[in-house]
Order: sequence, then structure tokens, then C-alpha cells
Amino acid sequence: NRSWIAAHVLASGNLCMGDDSSINPYVFIEGNVRIGNDVMVAPLCAIMGTNHTFSSPDVPIAEQPTTTAGIVVEDDVWLGAGVKIVDGVLVGAHSVLAAGAVVTRDVPAYSVVGGVPAEVIKTRGADKRPSREHRRQRGRCRALTESGYRSKRQ
Repeated sequence: NRSWIAAHVLASGNLCMGDDSSINPYVFIEGNVRIGNDVMVAPLCAIMGTNHTFSSPDVPIAEQPTTTAGIVVEDDVWLGAGVKIVDGVLVGAHSVLAAGAVVTRDVPAYSVVGGVPAEVIKTRGADKRPSREHRRQRGRCRALTESGYRSKRQ
């Protein structure tokens, strides 16, 4: 598997992580989050697979229900330092999310996104994409928040 989660990562909810992926220190993950193979999550990211509702002004927000659509980060994605991803987002394979980006909508595969809110800056490697039969197929995603994980102290 060779995936690892660094010290000082806070993960709650249902985290599922593929092979050869890494989550660096001071990352916050909450709700239903699925991370694919070969994903790099830089320090200080927040992956928020849950959200508060606030429809009733007469009820404190903390007492209103939450929703959980979940987040999917497909294979071979790099989240730069400080990236924030909100609930309901799908990050397409082979994408790069620039440092500090706030991702509020789906990211197409092979995209480079940045900004607040994040927008597609460019498409990467359009002429060099591997064919479907040449893509690596590896192990299934492992539920880490329920069965434990390997921690790499830095």
C-alpha cells in the first residue's frame, strides 16, 4: 500500500484512502472523503465532506442539521499547501490544486486550478494522456478512520 498519514492530521468521519497516497501534517479531514491512488495532500489543507445548514434564522446555526454529500479525490492528484475543498466536490484524476485554492465545485480531470474560488487555469498533458488500458489498476480503497492507519512522524 505505501500510503501514509503524518502526525498532527485530524480526520473524523469516513476516510477511505487508496495506494501510494500521502497526507502531510496539519491537514483537517471531516465527513465522507474518498482519496484515490497516488494522491499528495500538502500541509494545512482542509477537506470538508460535511456542511452546516442555516435556513432558519430563529435557530442557532450550531443547532441546525448538517449535510454530508462527501468528497472524492480521484487518482494522481496534488493538493498544494492550504487548499480547501468543500462538501460535494469531485476532483478529477491527474489534477493539480494550487496552494491556497478554495475548491467549491467539481474539478475536471487533468486540470490545474487555483484562486478563491478556484477556477481552471489550464489543462495539463492533453497530448500525453495514457490510454485506459495502460492506467495502473491497484488495490481497493481502505477505510482508515475505522481500522487505523500507519503514521509517519516528521
